[in-house]
Formats: sequence, structure tokens, C-alpha cells
Amino acid sequence: MANSDQIEWDEMYLSDEDYAAVQNYKAAWQSAYDSGDTAGQESAHSAAEAIRAKYSYSGGADGSEYNPFGSSYSYGGNTYGTGSSTGSAYSYSDSSPSYTSSYQDQISSIADSLQNREAFSYDYNDDPLYQQYKESYTREGNRASQDTLGQVAARTGGIASSYAASAATQANNYYMSQLADQIPELYQLAYSMYQQEGSDQRANLETLLALDQADYQKYQSQLGQYNTDRSLDYSAYTDDRNFDYGVYSDRQSQDYAEARDTVQDNQWKIAQENTLTQQEYAKEQEKAQALASVGNFSGYAALWGLTEEETNAFVTAYAKAQQLTEQEAAWALAEKYAAYGDFSKISEQGVSTAYLTAVQNAQLGKL
Repeated sequence: MANSDQIEWDEMYLSDEDYAAVQNYKAAWQSAYDSGDTAGQESAHSAAEAIRAKYSYSGGADGSEYNPFGSSYSYGGNTYGTGSSTGSAYSYSDSSPSYTSSYQDQISSIADSLQNREAFSYDYNDDPLYQQYKESYTREGNRASQDTLGQVAARTGGIASSYAASAATQANNYYMSQLADQIPELYQLAYSMYQQEGSDQRANLETLLALDQADYQKYQSQLGQYNTDRSLDYSAYTDDRNFDYGVYSDRQSQDYAEARDTVQDNQWKIAQENTLTQQEYAKEQEKAQALASVGNFSGYAALWGLTEEETNAFVTAYAKAQQLTEQEAAWALAEKYAAYGDFSKISEQGVSTAYLTAVQNAQLGKL
């Protein structure tokens, strides 16, 4: 991710709506990164790149760069920044650790049992222990009743009486009363067993939760180490990539500087050539004006590319304006040439220039 010193290219180039969408994809990428979800990272990055593509640039491998389409750079045999990057995306060879609870089924079963446990109720008729007591006390009550009848019969000579029956019933009722006295104790015992069963289930649940938490903490430790190792690997990847890009950028800057210098040199040469051309043209124009002032338009003919007919038309017009004959115009031109030391036009008029040439040579010899 980009740090605070880096330019926020997305904010600079994207619309507010698209910028907000890219920020959401960045958050999704970070969430996927924290959970070790490589596919989620790739999906979020691709979605953000699709938005940047509408603005003709790529954010690079981590979204912090500005690589406009049409410009590219290469490193490690891969090309980046063309809008359809052929550079290999970052990948980490080790697989992310995963966690599956070994105790979840047991935890769910016990928790469900506790949540749906019926309230305590007691019916002594359904209590097996009570049935054992009932059998024992009933048996003893019957024995006591029979013993009482036998004792009374022995004293009365075997004659049945209401007293004997009453005494036998009382003996039996004693044991039945003893049986009834056991019911509160049996109720308390059943309730204690109900309570203990709940306590045992909660203890088992706590043990399973502790074991599950220990396994999860082990997974968290493995995931933390995985993320640390992957971060170090990714840092090495980006360092290499940024170094190669820096080399590329330096070369691009150097190439640009050299190209700029070449252009500037060429521009200077062209300016110099133009300056010389202008100076030469001015000189020729001055000469043409001087010649034209005496009716010689050969200078303008050369500068303007005049035909012989056009040049003669200038000469005739000049002669008329000066009211000179052609011979007079020719002598005026010869005098103009002579003023510059050129006696050729005088020679053309059939006059010997030997004396003028000798005087000129004599003057040059004194220099």
C-alpha cells in the first residue's frame, strides 16, 4: 500500500465515485491479505485495475503506481505499464494454514443437551431404587404381619380374633410407613444426581472448549508466521521490482535528457543557419538595391528568380523613369561598378580600362 509521502494517483485522476469504489477494493484486498485469501486479493486488485483502465493507466502490482497505457517498462524479462500487463503478478508458493475444529461436533452436542434439558421432576413410582425399597419393605411387612398372627394364635389356642387381625395390620403398616419415609430421601438423591449430571456436562463442555481454543491459538500462531513470511517475501519482491523500475526510470530520464540536448543542438544549428541566411540575404538585397539604383536589376533577378524578359522590363521602366537612354543607363551602371573597383562594365562600353587598372594596382601595392 502507498505511504503518506507517495502521490495518490487514484485521487488525482479518478472521479469521486470511481475513487470511492477503488478505496473499497483496497479495503477488500487488505482483508483478504490478512486472512491469507490469495484469490480474494487477486479479485480485488483486478476490480480496481478495471476502474483505472477506464482512465488509461495501471496502478501496478500494489496499486500505488501510475503507469499510463502506451508507456511501458520492463524488468526481469517482463513488461509492465502497457495497459495489459504481461508481468507476472505476485504469488507466494506456501499455502495458507487452515483451521477446522476437531471438537465442534462434541461441543455442539453437549451445548444442545444443556440448552434443551428438561426441568427436574420426580415420580417415586418410576424410581427403580424406590421399587427395590418397596419390595423389601413389603416383604418385611408381610413377614411381620404373619409373625404377629402366629404369636396371637399361639396365645389364644389358634382361635382367630379381631385383635390378631389388627395387630397383624399394624405390624405391616409399620413397614409401609418406613417405606414412605424413604421417599424424601430418594427425591433428594434424584435431584442431586440431576444436578451432578448437569455439572458433569458443563465440565465436559469447558474441557472441550479449552482444547478447541488451544488448537485455534496454534492455528493463529501458524497464520501469523505465514503472514510474516509472506510479507517479507512480498517486500523482497517489491524491492526488486522497484529497483528495476528505478533503473528503467533513470535510463528513461537519461534518454530524454540526451534527446532534449540533441533537439536543442539542432535548434541552435538551425537558428545559426537561419541567422547566416538572413545576413547573406540582407547583403544580397543591399547589393541588388544598389544595382537597381543605376538601372541594373540582375541582383533582384537572382534574389527573386526573375526571367530575362522580366528583368528587361525593370530596366526599361527604370530608363523611362530616369529619362535615360539605354547607353546612358549602361554608363551609369558602369560608373556604379567602377566605384567598387569593378571596371568590367566600362570595358563593355568599348573603353580601355588599362590606365584605371594600373592606378588601382598601384594603390593596392601601397597597402
